Amino acid sequence: LALIAGFGYMGYTHAIENEPIEEKVFHLQNQLDYVSFEDISPQYINALVAIEDQRFYKHGGVDYIALIRISIANMMAKEILGGGSTITQQLAKNLYFMESTSMTRKISEAFVAFELEKKYSKEEILEFIDSQNDIQSKQSWSNCRIIYSGWKII
Repeated sequence: LALIAGFGYMGYTHAIENEPIEEKVFHLQNQLDYVSFEDISPQYINALVAIEDQRFYKHGGVDYIALIRISIANMMAKEILGGGSTITQQLAKNLYFMESTSMTRKISEAFVAFELEKKYSKEEILEFIDSQNDIQSKQSWSNCRIIYSGWKII
């Protein structure tokens, strides 16, 4: 486990040395479809948090309770049912680690999540996840808005 954590930390340091978090966020904030927190529907925020990360406002990037719960469920099912990632960890994955799926990546993701939570508010993190487009050109939630006559209805 210590070895995996060490490789995870190395993955984190390598990722942020290549492009620091501030640069990633700067590029994200300068996308044409970037949406500020004030422009995101409270119902959308509530739904996102309720579905993806119920303890979002209570943890610092990693939800240890969720990790324990999903680990027990995975062991009992003898298969992977889920990963227990928080919204912040999902953002970390989308910013840096889309190409891999491994325990080492999950550890690297956690380190990036801690860093994001240190540098940015919960509201900013929700802005980032809403505006994030992944590298496979999938549409972000922000593109699901109805745009009519110059008005964005969220």
